[in-house]
Amino acid sequence: MKIYEYSNYREFVNDWVLSQPSSGRGQFLRMAKHLGVHPTLMTHIFKGTKELALEHGQNLCEIMNLSTLESDYFMTLIQYNRAGTEKLRLFFSEKLSEIKSKAQLIQNRINYKNELSFEDRCIFYSNWKYSAVRVSSSLPEIKSEHDVSEYLNLPLLEVRKILKFLIDRKLVILNPKNLQLEVGPSILHLEKNSPLAAQNHRNWRAKSLS
Repeated sequence: MKIYEYSNYREFVNDWVLSQPSSGRGQFLRMAKHLGVHPTLMTHIFKGTKELALEHGQNLCEIMNLSTLESDYFMTLIQYNRAGTEKLRLFFSEKLSEIKSKAQLIQNRINYKNELSFEDRCIFYSNWKYSAVRVSSSLPEIKSEHDVSEYLNLPLLEVRKILKFLIDRKLVILNPKNLQLEVGPSILHLEKNSPLAAQNHRNWRAKSLS
């Protein structure tokens, strides 16, 4: 999901929430707790009756794990949507265009070998465990395959097999300095209309029901 395709921060956040496991069920509640606000305020903001404060927007960037440039775009989106005059909206519109251009230049320099093949994506999205192991490796308290096994309540041999797949494709890396697990540089991009997206949602729904 590319943030640079959006001109409204609400639409981006709503789509991001839907892209999360279990179609984002309970995600707004978790966001509200993280921001220290009442869940009703989140509803008012993302239904369009109130505006998002910049302070809360900055925290959302962390929750959604946006890059520095994506965060810059998101924060500018908030200011663009909050602007009270056409002159101010034009000012932030130009800022958004500048960030888009910069992002495009960076994208053109990306080594696309870091993007997963279709076959690898089919494997990755075949089971919720691949995504869960990858996400858990980004948590500060998760440092080893044993930590992942205990955290997800999965057999160690199964975690080891999944981690081998993820590490071989640079979705997860072992930091050479401390030999701890970290999220790798490979790119996971799943179009909204991809059949793999529907499969991914079914996997997480089945897991939540179990």
